[in-house]
Amino acid sequence: MKLGTIGAVLSFALEREKSTIAFLDDVLQRKPSQTEELTAVRIIKAKHLRAIEQLRRESVTEMILEPIEGLDSDDFPPAVRQPAGVASDYQRLLVAAEKDVARYLTDAVPKVTQKDIARMLKKIAQEKEELVKSLQGLVPPAQS
Repeated sequence: MKLGTIGAVLSFALEREKSTIAFLDDVLQRKPSQTEELTAVRIIKAKHLRAIEQLRRESVTEMILEPIEGLDSDDFPPAVRQPAGVASDYQRLLVAAEKDVARYLTDAVPKVTQKDIARMLKKIAQEKEELVKSLQGLVPPAQS
């Protein structure tokens, strides 16, 4: 699906945040041994969700219907979906999901003409990149 407006760009980002938070909530219920680390991640993700929701809410009245070119949701397939159960490699899935959203936001920034929106998306993308670095420390080494 083409993401041709600011509203579509922000809605897609919200959808991805909500999906990853749902995944995290499921992991938290099923993996109590990881509660401390994952609760910290959950708090950061909730902060990002609130920031994007606020951006969407406050920018709706100012949204200019200038088309955005070059963003398509098909280019950003979800790394996680609401699981039926938690995969044994949930840490890798979580890292992949955060990398995907960071890449999406980074790709969106130069296409967004509203400077305040672009600035906030860039900030969230940078925070996600930092989160990815810390999450990679939780990922166990691949077994051969």
